[in-house]
Amino acid sequence: MFLDHVVLEKSYTANMLAAYYSKGCDSHDLFSKLEISKEESYEKYINKFNVITLDIQSMIALNQGAKGVVSYIQKSVCKELADEFSDIHFSKDNLVEAILNIFNKTNEKFVFILGEYDCLFRDYPNEKEEVKAYLNLLRGLFKGAIGDRALALAYMTGIFPIGRYDTQSALNNFDQISMLNTFRLGKFVGFTG
Repeated sequence: MFLDHVVLEKSYTANMLAAYYSKGCDSHDLFSKLEISKEESYEKYINKFNVITLDIQSMIALNQGAKGVVSYIQKSVCKELADEFSDIHFSKDNLVEAILNIFNKTNEKFVFILGEYDCLFRDYPNEKEEVKAYLNLLRGLFKGAIGDRALALAYMTGIFPIGRYDTQSALNNFDQISMLNTFRLGKFVGFTG
C-alpha cells in the first residue's frame, strides 16, 4: 500500500485542529504534554468552538457525483446542526443562514476544516453551475457577515491556490501555506525547508 506523506500530513493536521478546537470533546490530555499547552492562549482556544469538518471529495462520492453536491453538503451539515441546536430555528438547506442564526443566538464561533476544497474546480470544471454554486457557498461562509463575525478559523487543503475562479476574487482573505511557503508552521506539520 502506498500512502502519500503529504496527504497523511494534511489529514493529521486537520484531525489535530479538530481535536484542539472542538467543544464536542475534551482533548486536554492529548495536548497537555505538548508545547502548545505552554502558550498563554492555550485555555482560551482549546475545546471552545463548533467545528465543521468536510472532505469535499467524500461529499461528492456520497452524493454520487458532482451534480447537486452543494445542496447535498448544505442539507447534510444543516441536519447535523439542527440535531445539535434543536432550539434554534434556521433553514435546513441554507448553511450560511444556519451558521448566522446559531451565532446570533449563542455567540459561539465556528471552525471550518475543508479537505480537498478544490475538488470541484479540479475534477469537475465542466459542471459550471455546480462550481458557481460552490463558489457562492464559500463566499457566503468565509467572506462578509460570517467570515467577520461567526468564523474563528478556516483550514482548507487542496492543490489549487486559493484565489480567482471567475471574474471576482473568490477567497482573498486567507493566508496560503504551501510546502514552499510554510510560514512558522512547517516544523509542526512535517514540511521542511
